[in-house]
Amino acid sequence: MKNFRLVGGNEIENLRNYLRSYYIEHPRIKFYVGTDSAQCGKHTKYVTTICMLHPEHIDELGKFHHGAGVHVVFKRESIQRIREVYPRLWHETELTCEVAEFVHDALMDIWKQPLNNEKVPIVHLDLNRQSKYKSNSAHDASVGYLKGHGFEVYSKPESWSSSYVADWLCK
Repeated sequence: MKNFRLVGGNEIENLRNYLRSYYIEHPRIKFYVGTDSAQCGKHTKYVTTICMLHPEHIDELGKFHHGAGVHVVFKRESIQRIREVYPRLWHETELTCEVAEFVHDALMDIWKQPLNNEKVPIVHLDLNRQSKYKSNSAHDASVGYLKGHGFEVYSKPESWSSSYVADWLCK
């Protein structure tokens, strides 16, 4: 998988090795994948994020540790403008699924946390469950598609990696 960067701007040469090394260094992290899009003139811009959350935990000695934040890598992609809402949102779903499958495959042989019959990354969709929002048009199909691929899926308002992180990087 190419063209992923750190938030500071540096490109990641080998994303698979990067994710594996980061997980080995920080085995308590949780992975989240999400995508957002924005219309920019004649183009539709997509940003897909891989967010590595350092959760609160109690170490082997019984000491409590606060979470240490989120480490983010991301990929930007720009294509010819997609004018219709549903196809634009469906492409967000496809990009998210592609990256989530990559993350799962990269980590599966070294993953030490319980999976609850789901794949390694948790998937976040920038779609709303409420029918009054335009993004609802792709909600049910996208959630079903990603759950069918074996992922734990969240949408707004619980989908911070797409609704906040990817949205921020998309601007």
